[in-house]
Amino acid sequence: MANINMDAMNILGRTKDVSVVGMGKSELEVYLAKAAQRPKRVLKMEERPEAGYYYRSDHFNFAKKGVPALYAKGGSEPLDEQTATYRKGPKILVTGCYHQVCDQFRENWDFSGVREDTQMLFEVGYDLAQSRAWPKWNAQSEFHRPGKPTKVPAL
Repeated sequence: MANINMDAMNILGRTKDVSVVGMGKSELEVYLAKAAQRPKRVLKMEERPEAGYYYRSDHFNFAKKGVPALYAKGGSEPLDEQTATYRKGPKILVTGCYHQVCDQFRENWDFSGVREDTQMLFEVGYDLAQSRAWPKWNAQSEFHRPGKPTKVPAL
């Protein structure tokens, strides 16, 4: 029915925004926008769409087969000044260690962003599970295939 990618979790604290990688591709963003409302977060396009992250992540093989895929993660706007100050340290470390030997768990990470993002993405999945509608690719998406079912078959 859908793929919700939780590839990059936010260890940098809570944010006012949600970064949507590949924004505009599917109706899954409607579910995401609803889930982001409660903590008053806004959806924003990823910072560097030209980098092609949507096409280089774990959900991509699902997308190629026609399964709508959502890749959303903590945004770039810290919730408050304390979070902004905290983010400076781990961001430098994570940037220098990504996929390197030093890329490892650190006990001093702020998991409040992970917790909030996980809750938000759980709500997307829960709402999908409660719906009888199948999410679709947006018509302008290169993954759009006319004729995809719109209702779950009767059980």
